[in-house]
Amino acid sequence: MDSGKKDGFELALGGKAPHSPELAKGNFVEPTIFVGMDNRARIAQEEIFGPVLTVNKFSSDDEEIELANDVVYGLVAGVWSRDLTRARKIANRLKAGTVWINEWHLLNERAPFGGYKQSGIGREFGRIGVEEYMEIKHIHVDDGVPREKRVW
Repeated sequence: MDSGKKDGFELALGGKAPHSPELAKGNFVEPTIFVGMDNRARIAQEEIFGPVLTVNKFSSDDEEIELANDVVYGLVAGVWSRDLTRARKIANRLKAGTVWINEWHLLNERAPFGGYKQSGIGREFGRIGVEEYMEIKHIHVDDGVPREKRVW
């Protein structure tokens, strides 16, 4: 957040430690929103894993998708829309391991979870998640048939 302020972006909300006595002894920060972002800025590029949101304006779906995909990470993304057909088209073009539409942070143990690009290694959950821990092996056994009688 300091880098966002230093880079001159507008802090629209939050950005401070909460005043709640229950949270005084922890490392907590208020939900925070920055606007007027340059998508190349560190705060827009890095995975913060905190309640920090950057807001960019866009004028078309193509520009929106280009901004969203213009990062080296791709763990999750969210699309909010009343038009589910449009939302699905956008979700299909996002380079993220999980894309939620009109939902956020819902994990399903039957569905694989993991990122694209530099977000995460492999997949967790679901059959594909279990298969991440397995190695495929081919075992060939000579059944004792003499070579001259083999069809190959």
